[in-house]
Amino acid sequence: MNLSEIAQHAFKTQLERMQLNLAGCIEGEDPIHLHDLRVANRRTRVALSEFKKLLPDDIFQKYQEEFRWIHDITGPVRDLDVGLAHFPYYEKKISKNWRSALIPAREMLEYKRQTAQAELADVLASNRIQDCFHSWTSLLEDGVLEGNERGLRSGTEFGCRRIIKRYRKTRKRGLKLNKKSPPEKYHDLRLRVKKLRYLMEFFQPVLDKEHTNRLRTELKKIQDALGAYQDAVVQVASLIHMAENLQDTGSELKPILALGQLIGRYEKEIRRSRKKSLKAIRWLTGDAAAREFQRCFKYPVE
Repeated sequence: MNLSEIAQHAFKTQLERMQLNLAGCIEGEDPIHLHDLRVANRRTRVALSEFKKLLPDDIFQKYQEEFRWIHDITGPVRDLDVGLAHFPYYEKKISKNWRSALIPAREMLEYKRQTAQAELADVLASNRIQDCFHSWTSLLEDGVLEGNERGLRSGTEFGCRRIIKRYRKTRKRGLKLNKKSPPEKYHDLRLRVKKLRYLMEFFQPVLDKEHTNRLRTELKKIQDALGAYQDAVVQVASLIHMAENLQDTGSELKPILALGQLIGRYEKEIRRSRKKSLKAIRWLTGDAAAREFQRCFKYPVE
């Protein structure tokens, strides 16, 4: 497969996933549809970045903006979905005598989610997103990726070079991370690991599946560890925000104190997951991983 064919497959696969989940996102009953649409949209944006030189500048700019817009408009409901999904976990973190005190916070989130979902449904049912999907489909079917000489290059050679280049940069970021690094640095590395995984997925049709699957599995472990840390950091911020909202609405003291207990539990989780993340990152930055990437993709890591 040449580079244009690799790009075509990547874009079409993610577009189909977004289209498949759009109706479920508008209905808003099952959060998995929004999650899956956002993942496909994220992969599309990474693919746009990787294959941008195959596209005319005006088309690249337009769809970079459109898919970024989809990311932005779906974010608030997804954040509320995540917050609500944590409540069963919250309840297990405090004693039974305090669990009923979480009801006001849950009801507040449910109301916000209902309001945000209604707004999102209106936007997702609008002409803009339909026009985006339709025009992007037409461009792909009309061969927009085929009019560039770069697209005739070997997908294998280009993919291996790009993967090694991205791995080098990700590894360097990992080497700089330590227990005193701010959460933003951990989040940045998580995004880089995720993009590296996506890039390997794009070129999977022309790569050794056994080797790449093993590397992707290891990267997923790192991503999950960093994700647990990020979730804990986000939950502390979310709980503080909930407590402030309850205070502003004149809530009784007990619900606010219950949230305070949870914040303390999550502070411990932040320390635990940060330690686990640093342990996972050691594989990424170590010599064994470097040798494995070099053996798999045939280009030197250093």
